[in-house]
Amino acid sequence: MTDSAIRARDDWAAKCLHWGPATLLLFGLLARALHYVRYRVLWLDESYTGVTIVGEGYAGFFGPLDHFQIVPPLFLAFAKACTQFFGEHEYALRLPAFLAGVLALWLFWRL
Repeated sequence: MTDSAIRARDDWAAKCLHWGPATLLLFGLLARALHYVRYRVLWLDESYTGVTIVGEGYAGFFGPLDHFQIVPPLFLAFAKACTQFFGEHEYALRLPAFLAGVLALWLFWRL
């Protein structure tokens, strides 16, 4: 290989190392956002969680839950705060999971 071909290959590799992870992060953010805004009905387990969030107070999240649920209490508290702030609908119930997914993408980026 000639010197210019090696330099061109090294430049291409450097660009891939720089822009490759950024492209994957952007794709992940776009996929999460599209999945969040696309209207879908709640799954059964999401419905049970929604009933718990709307029907219980914050203190009720730290005890046994109805419908044999196992959900982290702080997740329920954050979801309850979202429903109180944004209203009781699917987007507010799914906002904590969406934000956790975005945070996970950022954390993986930092690794």
